[in-house]
Amino acid sequence: MSPKPRTIIVAAALTAAAAGAAYILSSHSRDGANVVDDTHSITAEARFYGITVELCKGRRNCDSVAMGVIHEGERVVRTIRFVNRTSEPLTLLDYRSSCGCTSIDLPRRAIAPEAYADAECMFDSRGEYGAKLNVVEIATSDASTTAVLLVEAEVE
Repeated sequence: MSPKPRTIIVAAALTAAAAGAAYILSSHSRDGANVVDDTHSITAEARFYGITVELCKGRRNCDSVAMGVIHEGERVVRTIRFVNRTSEPLTLLDYRSSCGCTSIDLPRRAIAPEAYADAECMFDSRGEYGAKLNVVEIATSDASTTAVLLVEAEVE
């Protein structure tokens, strides 16, 4: 008898991990007399492939967001994960962009200590050409903790 596929179990664990839970997956299969133990730890942060900005108290936290090479008229969105590394909840209050072509949809809730919230950063290339570098400054509920995003794009 062939082993049962684990795809459904893994997909369920990934879905639960995306909701903030941590899971240990363990499966056992027999290879003759040997037992193979395949154990994996899955957490939501470990699987995030976007840009992560760690918000630390008393620091101006800076990171770059590469939009890549795009054609004039395209809109590109990148997900940015803000991680609160302070000891108190933080709220991302507002942002200021150096160009109207770059905007960010900030989360509307406070971020608990050691927790995270995702935001969508959008670059609209309509009417833009060439290399672009825009600065997005984000204010938080703690005036000593700010974030700066350098949004880069090459518009053809």
